Amino acid sequence: MRNNCTMRWALVLVVTLVISAAAAGVTLGAAGAAQVDAADRSIEATDAEPGETVDVELEVTVDESGDRVTITDDATGITDASAEEITHNDDHVSPVVFAGDADGVTVALDEDFEAGDTVTATYSVTLADDETEAVEFSGTAGVDDQEDVAIAGDDTISVDVDALESTRTISPSVAEPGETIGVELDIGIEESGDRFTITEDYSSVEDVELTSVSTDDDEIDPKIAAIDDENLTLALEESLGADNTISVTYDVTVAETVEDGDTVTFSGEVAADARGESVTAGDESIEVTDGEDDGSTTSPSPTPDEPADDDAPADDDAPVDDDTTADDDAPVDDDTTADDDAPADDDTTADDDAPADDDTTADDDAPADDDAPADDSVSGFGAVVALIAVVLLIGYSVRRQPE
Repeated sequence: MRNNCTMRWALVLVVTLVISAAAAGVTLGAAGAAQVDAADRSIEATDAEPGETVDVELEVTVDESGDRVTITDDATGITDASAEEITHNDDHVSPVVFAGDADGVTVALDEDFEAGDTVTATYSVTLADDETEAVEFSGTAGVDDQEDVAIAGDDTISVDVDALESTRTISPSVAEPGETIGVELDIGIEESGDRFTITEDYSSVEDVELTSVSTDDDEIDPKIAAIDDENLTLALEESLGADNTISVTYDVTVAETVEDGDTVTFSGEVAADARGESVTAGDESIEVTDGEDDGSTTSPSPTPDEPADDDAPADDDAPVDDDTTADDDAPVDDDTTADDDAPADDDTTADDDAPADDDTTADDDAPADDDAPADDSVSGFGAVVALIAVVLLIGYSVRRQPE
């Protein structure tokens, strides 16, 4: 009898271990079923200007089968991110979510993914038009409910921030050969510095003269002033901050050899310390004219109000034909006047009030179905089966024992 009881308890233990191992195997198998093998980011240009738009490509490789790929890519120093296209194994597909804003992009794509499949998402970012010197990216990608992996590859865009902003004004913009023209440079300082370089290049001028250099209306002497008929170079050694300005004025004389219709051109750059140069904007040329009238123009025609030529002698002997006087008694036909009171037919105008059909836009706001709970029913079912088996076997053993 004792041996039978021992056998029953051994059987209970074996059954319990088998069921638990099977349930654990199912659970572990599900945990390793779907995951991302690799995620990489490629940035079109890793050096850009403030306000520039740059394309970014994300490529995700699936390691095991799954149903949903999710991607989140965050960026700093941008004003907007715009979704462009998404593909699965190079085929264009429609994502559940592909939306961007000033923080980055979010992607959710539902497809039947197999091991080795690739998902490629392309989007663009617009860099902030301020003093941001770098745009930094960080993101993750995953399949189903498994742990996400970090996106590798390019992660930074260096922004070329101008330390100076320079504008050129030329007056007058039309001149004759030999005429003297005034040029003014207004330079705004965006970042503080101790040494500033100003370069101007020009063509077809002579007798260039530097007339003034000042900071905030205070005259200063440049450390270097190299001037000739082709360029002007100034070097200033002054400690100036973001609230200061630099003003430079110089005169040029249009060369006598310049012909009518030609132009005198200007270009230049400014720089602070060892940072990159900023191109001077504004006026860039002088139009040259010889100032002579080629005779091709005609005198204006006399107006109807001009008096008749009084020097022409009148023929006093010519008899006056009294019958040619106007009949002042003839009534005026008022019905020939235009009917100014007739209202204009305004119905022919386009109906600008018709609202645009905004429903044709893509629904980028559709939220990803991230609230779907993970299917833990497999492991729970295994535990319940094991417990039922133990209870039934214990009950059977107790019932079979002799009283």
